[in-house]
Formats: sequence, C-alpha cells, structure tokens
Amino acid sequence: MIPWLPLLSSVTSIFFFFYFFARIPFTACTGFSFPSFTATDLISLPGGSAILNGSIQLSDGRVGAYYAQPIQLWRPTTNETTNFATYFEFVISFPGGSSNSSSGGGFAFFLAPADSLDYQNPTGSLLGLSNDTTTNKRLLAVEFDSFRDQNSSSNGTAANNDTLAAQVSYNATSKAIFVRVKNLHVSSSNSSSLDLTQKVDMRQVLPEKVLVGFSVTNGSKVVVQKITKWNFTSNLEAEGGGGRRAFKKWMLIPIAALVLAVVVVAAVSACYVWEGQGSILFAILTVVERIARLVSLPLVWCGFVKRMWEGEQDKNNGESLMDDEFSTGTGPRRFSYKELVTATSNFSEKRKLGEGGFGGVYKGFLNRSGKEVAVKKISSKSKQGKKEYASEVKIISRLRHRNLVQLIGWCHERGEFLLVYEFLPNGSLDYHLFNRKTTLPWGIRYNIALGLASALLYLHEEWEQCVVHRDVKSSNVMLDSGFNAKLGDFGLARLVDHKLGQHATGPAGTLGYLAPECFNTGKASKESDVYSFGIVALEIATGRRAVEHSKDEDEVRLVEWVWEMNGRGRLLHTAYRSLDMDYDAKQIERLMLVGLWCAHPDHTQRPSIREVIQAFTFEGLIPDLPKTMPVPVFAVPPVQGSNSSKPTLTFGSLTTGR
Repeated sequence: MIPWLPLLSSVTSIFFFFYFFARIPFTACTGFSFPSFTATDLISLPGGSAILNGSIQLSDGRVGAYYAQPIQLWRPTTNETTNFATYFEFVISFPGGSSNSSSGGGFAFFLAPADSLDYQNPTGSLLGLSNDTTTNKRLLAVEFDSFRDQNSSSNGTAANNDTLAAQVSYNATSKAIFVRVKNLHVSSSNSSSLDLTQKVDMRQVLPEKVLVGFSVTNGSKVVVQKITKWNFTSNLEAEGGGGRRAFKKWMLIPIAALVLAVVVVAAVSACYVWEGQGSILFAILTVVERIARLVSLPLVWCGFVKRMWEGEQDKNNGESLMDDEFSTGTGPRRFSYKELVTATSNFSEKRKLGEGGFGGVYKGFLNRSGKEVAVKKISSKSKQGKKEYASEVKIISRLRHRNLVQLIGWCHERGEFLLVYEFLPNGSLDYHLFNRKTTLPWGIRYNIALGLASALLYLHEEWEQCVVHRDVKSSNVMLDSGFNAKLGDFGLARLVDHKLGQHATGPAGTLGYLAPECFNTGKASKESDVYSFGIVALEIATGRRAVEHSKDEDEVRLVEWVWEMNGRGRLLHTAYRSLDMDYDAKQIERLMLVGLWCAHPDHTQRPSIREVIQAFTFEGLIPDLPKTMPVPVFAVPPVQGSNSSKPTLTFGSLTTGR
C-alpha cells in the first residue's frame, strides 16, 4: 500500500518550509566606513589629492577624492529611491591664521555620475567638478566655503585648525536633503552648529547610479583641507551587486534543489515499492517531514511575532517613522529613561520649570554632552497627552528654523513619554510680559514679534508641508539668551497640504487666542494661526493678557478694548505704560494695527503671515480698519436631518452696547 498520508504530510510541510523561508525579510544596507584612510582603501584620488597621516589632503581646483564604487541612488525596475546618510570630519587650516582672504576657496561633498566629472578641470569652477562650458552636466553638491562669498546665498562655516563634523542625509519620502555642520571644539549648540534643509527630488536631478566624494574649488592653495573620517550608508543595494540579500537568496537555490530531489525520489519510490520496502519509504518520508517541520515551526513563530511587533508599531503612534528618521541622523536621538532620570535628579520638584496641560517640564543636565536641557514629562494617564507627544515628535523633529524650539531627543519607556528640548534660559514670553518685576525694552519686544512671525512664515509657506500650529500664545513662545523668540509646543500642530491650508478637527487651542470661526467650523487653518499671532502682538504692545476678568466689563477681552480705543483715536494710550522713553511710536502703532488686522473676526480679511512681516518692516500697507470691531453673526439653520447644510457665518459692524 502506498503511504499517501505521510507523503502528503511531507509535501505539505516542505511547502510551508519554502513559503515562510521565502518570506524572511533580508534587509540590506550598503555603504562604507573609514575611521581613517590608507592607500589600500577603495578611494580614488584623480586630481592630485593624497592620503597623508591617515587623512585625505585635497588638492586645488579638481575632483579631490571619491569612493571607487558607484552608489545605487534609485532603482527604475521598482521605483525605489534610497534614504542615505553620510558623516565626515574635516579640518580647514589657514597657514596665515586668517580666514578672510579673498583668495580662499573651499570644498564640496558631491553626488554625480562618473561621466559628469572633469578630473583635470583647469579653472576649478563649478565647485571644482567641471568647467564653465559644461552646464548640462547633472550633479548635486553641498559646498563648504573657507571664506565668505558676498555674491553667494550659500551658507557656510569657517574655522582655523578646528575639526568640524558634517552630516548630510536624504529622506526619499519627504524628498528633502538635510545638512548639519558642527564645530567639535565648541560645546555650545547655539554657536557651534548649522542646520539646513533643501527640497530635492533625486530622481529628477541625478541618474540611478552616482559616485560620491569631495571636490575642491579654485583658490584653495592658500588653505589646507583634510578629510579625517568618512562613512556612508544607504538602504538601497546596487542592482547586480553582491550583498547580504543576494547571498541569502542564492543560498536558497541549492537548498531547494536538495529538498525537492528528496521529495521526487520519495514520490517515485512510492510508485514502485508496494510490499517489503514500504517501511524504508516511510522512514525516508518521516525524516524529510521532521526536518521540514523543525525548520518551518520557528519560521511560523518568527512570522507571527513579526506581525505582532508590526501591530505594536502601528499602535505606537508612528514610532517606526521616528526610528527611521533618527537612525539616518535627520532628527533628534532617542534617550533612555535612565538617562533622563539622572539628568533631572529623578524629576525633582526643585528642577521643575513649570506645569503644562499634559505634564511637567523639568530642567536637566546631560553629563555626556555637558548640555542643559528642558525635559517635558507627559502624564502617563493622559491619552490626549500621548497623542500630542507623537504629533510633536513627528512634526518638530523634521523642522529646522532659528525661531523654533529645537527638539533634542525623545523617550518612551515603561509607559512614560518624555520630550527633550534645548534649554532656553530666559523662559517664556508670558513671564516677561505679565511679571511686573521685569520690563522688556521696546526694541526687544518688536524683535520678538518679528521673530514669531518668521517662525510662522516658515511653518505656513516655506517648509515642504504647511504646518498649522493651532496653539500660538505667549506662554508657548520661549526666549533664548539673547531674547530671541522661539516658538514651541507642537502638540496640537497638524500637517496639511499647502493648497488646502486647513485641518478639519474639533476646536483646539486656548481661549482668548482661538479664532471665532474655529468654534463654528471646527477647522484650524493658517488664518486661525494668524488670529492667535495677532492676540500675542497686542499682548506684547500693551503688556496685558488676552483675557483679564478682573478688568471692567468693556476691557475684559484685549482685542475688543484695543479695537475700541483705536476707533476713538486713542490707540497709543493702550501701549504698555512702563515702556522706556526710547520707544519708537511708529513701531508701536504698527505693531498694534497689525495685531488688530490679524485678529479681524472675518478670517477672509486677515493678512497672510508674509504680509505681516512686510508690514512690520514698513514694506507693506495696512488697510483701514473699521471704527467698531466687526462681530461674527452665526446663522444656524433649523435641524433637517443629516443632510442639512452647515451653519453659515456672516459679519457686520454691530454696536455691542458699550
């Protein structure tokens, strides 16, 4: 009797073995790392550069050095584009001790196809990569100048004999390249680092394979430029190249052939062996079946655990996205809970800086970097706080602007959610505005308003997506050591399309700063952010809170009081009485008029944040505002079922009885 049952069982087990083995994810990572350089490394030096004392010394006006093997930038067969990150340390030395020489040059990190490089460029133009006549060549470069080029909009940094570190990374999802440069000899983050972000679609700029390396601009003979360390990682493996993924799949071929041969032999034997040899056949099939099961069961378990883990990742409010960003160096780093406990003395009350809606903020000190930080601890019982934590990490970690609070790191362990920010010694704007012990000079006040407007311009118009903050208020504006404004607390912020400019949600924000249409439509927008900014501008000018219930009835709401005083021709009488005598009356009037313009109850009559900045710099005009404040009138239709129209909002200059 042919043992069909064990044969079928064996074939089934073997099938599952191949199914789960084939589904094992073999993640591939290509790249290289050179802690120092030797002559045997895969580094090409075509233009006269040399390896001296473990460093690459770049020559003048040519392609200086590049990695000898091409990097797969994108793959046409699958439409995949790589995420990459590179880190290198360099030294720029000026023999004369001065970096102000007009003959100084610089160098560039580049990505370019091999046929675009001019190895013997006589002029050193186009970053030393090509000459002036080859304008059709495709390349991408990050330039590091050794002198200030007054005719260029480029950013750079200069040092004499200091070691600088540069990190260049690309995110294929956001199509943005991130650059960070830091002076390793300076500990202060404010003066030692520079961050840049630029939108780039690599598929439109470069071919699928490129070389990566360094070139030197002309005029660099007066300086010595050395690369002392370099590493590069990419998550896209070169087509046709070896590597971990190709090796694993290649190993599957002989294994498959061997196991299938056993199955075929067993099946053929079953057709001829009827009596006497059945036990041998059964033994063969049993061995094959046991092997397949022993291998398949762990694979099944691994697949199950992997899916469970992926489910946990989805529940973790975008943790996997954060890990991807942080691992490529494009965002803050992850802290351990133990590190933050040590930094804050176990969240001591003596270190507490304040209490927010979803937890406390503590001053901390990081022993490793010697930095002071502010640690925000989200209440573990607050579901809304956890959502805001995830929103803040995903949004602010990708933003780079001088007027935004810098997120240094994050942590979620043991059910705790923590955010680590740069420490800003002058605290929040509201403390200085409403604490009668201190008075901000007028020049600082005006600069704070302009800085806050610059932050909103970046969020609304200049970043890759429009960011609606939804909680602009004076307590969320922090001040650094120079009293420069930095907008923080992105827990309520949302990303929206630039063309749409609004986000459907329930009313969120702080009463007194919340635009009136938010209560009716439930939608936050750039216009509602501008309204909140207008209230803050009035607070800066008057030294009064948005809402003060201790005042007379007609002065409780700041915007209504200032609007009424403007209608009476007494606008300057609302200015903060303790301002020093050096204030600029035109600036005070401009700040308050812009504040009223921004806080117009009709969102269609408010300026864009760009128009606000133009008004602050006296490059734009302010429209004539009504003598009395327009009051929104909500026309609510009768309930007619689920298909009834939404309430409409109209405006009129109504007298409110004062």
